[in-house]
Amino acid sequence: GGLDSACVDRALELLDAGFAFRNDQGIVDASNPENLMGKIQVVAHACNYVNGKCECGRSCDHVDKVNADGKCTYCGYQMAASLTVDGKTTFFDTFPNAVIEANGKTGALLTLLKNVVLIDDNVIPEFKSGSVTIDWNGHTLSSTATRKYTMLWIAGTADVTLKDSSGSNAGGMNSVGAAINISGSFTGSLKIKGGTYANLVTAQSGAVGIQI
Repeated sequence: GGLDSACVDRALELLDAGFAFRNDQGIVDASNPENLMGKIQVVAHACNYVNGKCECGRSCDHVDKVNADGKCTYCGYQMAASLTVDGKTTFFDTFPNAVIEANGKTGALLTLLKNVVLIDDNVIPEFKSGSVTIDWNGHTLSSTATRKYTMLWIAGTADVTLKDSSGSNAGGMNSVGAAINISGSFTGSLKIKGGTYANLVTAQSGAVGIQI
């Protein structure tokens, strides 16, 4: 039973909008071919997206659907951050992805659009060059209790300004370990003009250009 193995990887592509695959347990996630083995049927289905994905396996790409607040008008997903450079704003689903894009840019504004929790120890947002202002915008960048590494690494010649435009310093960073770690070879600048920071801002020996 189930779909032919030759087309199982293209199941969602072949399925018309408004329909989904179902087994005797209910709607199945057709993005996983293993769910399409055994007895299945096609039934009418209205997608309900949670974090950009429906239980049927369809995902929203958010392309040309995100409003000025960073919310997808199609599926309701709230993007994590926006980056404005030279008057053009781009939205990102993760904070680290926004940092990667901002690194090396001049006069960039990175705005947090929701509370974000960093989980993966292998992902350390890092600025090495360029000039960027991070506006916490009333939101908090935090980490899980098991995360071992800093949430923001600043090195090289990067000029980084941290602020919180909420007016109440409600936004900022909340970390089990160091919230910000500054390289000893750092020759740029870090200016903290607003926000709340817990736990630490640590600077390795030799770091210069820090203003709080």
